[in-house]
Amino acid sequence: IEKDLVEGLPLIDDRAYETDDADATGVPSYHFTTAAAHAFATRFYLFRQSYDKVIEHAARVFNNGDFAANLRPWNTTYRNYSRNDLINTYTRSTEKTNLLICETLSDWSLTYNTQKYTTGIGRLEEMFYPNVTGGNFAYSVYYGSTQVYYIPKFREHFVKTGTNATTGFSYTVVPLFTAEEVLLNRAEAHAMRHELTEALDDLNILVSKRVVDYTPQFHNLNANKLYNYYGENINQKATLQAVLDLRRAEFLHEGLRWFDILRHKLPVVHPVRDGESIVLDPYDQRRVLQIPAEAISIGGLQPNPR
Repeated sequence: IEKDLVEGLPLIDDRAYETDDADATGVPSYHFTTAAAHAFATRFYLFRQSYDKVIEHAARVFNNGDFAANLRPWNTTYRNYSRNDLINTYTRSTEKTNLLICETLSDWSLTYNTQKYTTGIGRLEEMFYPNVTGGNFAYSVYYGSTQVYYIPKFREHFVKTGTNATTGFSYTVVPLFTAEEVLLNRAEAHAMRHELTEALDDLNILVSKRVVDYTPQFHNLNANKLYNYYGENINQKATLQAVLDLRRAEFLHEGLRWFDILRHKLPVVHPVRDGESIVLDPYDQRRVLQIPAEAISIGGLQPNPR
């Protein structure tokens, strides 16, 4: 992977995605531009624990290095959006934060806010109320009919099988890399390098766009606030926990939490209705996807242990 990344990145020419078509604004967001490639590099090197590389590539995502101007404006513009406005905006190609988006055959846009897949009140309070900033997050949380909570992010793109057909397929546009992820990747890299001032600076850029009525002296993170919230007297551990908590809230419904769980070997607890919780410890064999049944039966491959 690293060989392809190192050799391929210099070969990307963003001019290939330029167009004079006024209706094609944002088309580069569907392609692996230079910015998207550097964003991918920050994720890759975070797993490799090459933290200097994470910081290096994060600095090259935006020419001016201005992350604040490229984050989702949750506590300003987004705050005034209706549910439909958010659904139509979140994965739009013209949103500056969306460095790479992809349309995929999926009904996730129809199911992510249903009882089977979304967030109950317990998890919502765990992530949002209270939070490390001491303020209220500006994310627009909606209440479903089955006691579930969700943030509007995805919309269905229904493609008919024919011109006059009433049947077809559901597609969902998903953001693969965003400015928020790059910023949080860099914050984690700084924290792992014991560069805690720099890590907090990055986190506070995000906080400035995520807290209602943001006031720096009240909401910005510092060592004392982290100690009071987490009760952790090792500053690096407290800072890293803040990174993970902010990332967990930021990417609700988007699946990035799994990367954190793998990277930091976090246990996963699944509460079961009318039963004991299921706990997946960091070395539970069920955390590895099973080989497809067809590959086992036809190809003769041995299934992963359970």
